Amino acid sequence: MYKRQAIQSSNGDPKWIIQLPKIGQLLESGMKLDPEWNYGSFYTAMISYTLIRHDAKNNKFDLAKEFFERAVDISKGEDLSPYISYAVNIAVSEQDRNEFTNMLYKALNIDIYANPELTLSNYMNRKKANWLLDNIDEYFKTKHASTYKETRNALDGRANSTKFSIWLSIGCTSARYIYSKLKDFELRNGSNKSTYWIFFELLWREYFQWYALHLGTKLFKFSGATDKDPLTSYYPERLKKWETGSTPFPLVNALMHELTHTGYMSNRGRQIVASCFVNELQLDWRFGASFMEKHLIDYDVASNWGNWQSIAGVAPDGKVKHFDLKKQTALFDPDKKFIRKWKGESGALNIDSVDIADWPI
Repeated sequence: MYKRQAIQSSNGDPKWIIQLPKIGQLLESGMKLDPEWNYGSFYTAMISYTLIRHDAKNNKFDLAKEFFERAVDISKGEDLSPYISYAVNIAVSEQDRNEFTNMLYKALNIDIYANPELTLSNYMNRKKANWLLDNIDEYFKTKHASTYKETRNALDGRANSTKFSIWLSIGCTSARYIYSKLKDFELRNGSNKSTYWIFFELLWREYFQWYALHLGTKLFKFSGATDKDPLTSYYPERLKKWETGSTPFPLVNALMHELTHTGYMSNRGRQIVASCFVNELQLDWRFGASFMEKHLIDYDVASNWGNWQSIAGVAPDGKVKHFDLKKQTALFDPDKKFIRKWKGESGALNIDSVDIADWPI
């Protein structure tokens, strides 16, 4: 199970991202030592790994299909995992819609109770197969994708952004599959700046995956990709106010309340609260990234830590990003509706309660 999850670079422990080549070695060693372990899980994991490995061969699709056949053979067709992996990795990469749906329907036709040891994982994979068949299609059945560029920065609203990040982060879908659905949408409805922007965001997410792989443990260092530490520190009171949404900044408070109550925050919101954390509060960016890791339901190691590095000025460009809070409020919450909804005006008057000499302010 751990090996299979490791292939989804967004999942689990950050070490899986920075050691992806070693994962392949582990899988290959595991197949040699115990090829039938966990009903062929090594072979199931190799389906996706074969297509993304850095030294992929020209016949990678044939190899991936061989791993699929072996996994099905070992599990006696009682495990849904190989079919789903085939669908989201091979079929999507080959842009074979019929094979994609065929594999998912084959998975759904498997009796999840036939093998008691596979019942739990099969139950979860059945949920995943149903979602793949229904949920992404649902978004592209609407015209929301045609207005994505205009609505993506909204602080609230189900249809203002795709919300695909949640499903991408836990491996329920892939960027390739979403891209294939986007192209289908463009064929039916035409392409525009909004559909391009969805594609651009998928590329941006992909960039952070490879950035994390390249950076290794520096992804979590105070100085990040640079050799210079930021001019920030650790102020317990300020950190607590930011975490609890009780700063002097109503928009930041509202966004933090939304996060801790729902586990979600818009992309624009994440940039705003991170900028406040680094600039107004002058805090060590790693504490902010760790808090997001704890609370975001779409937490992705590479995207989260990479974006925080960018805001803090420890990404390769070395530039600190500062979002003016008054301007952001005027642009994205001019009537204070979002602030009122999430009780953002209930914060403190000052970022500190005492001055440098510990006198009350």
